[in-house]
Amino acid sequence: GDDGRLRQIILNLTSNAVKFTPDGGVILRIKSMPNGILRIQVEDTGIGVPENKTKSIFDEFAQADSSHTREYGGTGLGLAIARDAIRRQGGDIVLEDSPHGGLRARVRLPL
Repeated sequence: GDDGRLRQIILNLTSNAVKFTPDGGVILRIKSMPNGILRIQVEDTGIGVPENKTKSIFDEFAQADSSHTREYGGTGLGLAIARDAIRRQGGDIVLEDSPHGGLRARVRLPL
């Protein structure tokens, strides 16, 4: 694994979660699995992402709702950069609804 990319992945995912969580909280979990897989999970209680936007949210300059650009700021590059760094290391990322409201990002990286 590339430590610089790993830091960028964690920073982008947690920054995004904090930005879109006006109330509640953000949880970061990192676990090294016996099979050499590093699991990263970022879960928030924020505004979430509509189901029909979970794939396009990874596109560069994309946000789930264009009004979020004005309300929350940002360029819409954080998730695209994170996904690219994850894929370049042979990993994958999945976004899903968090059971506590908001969003959960699950990352698997082979190390």
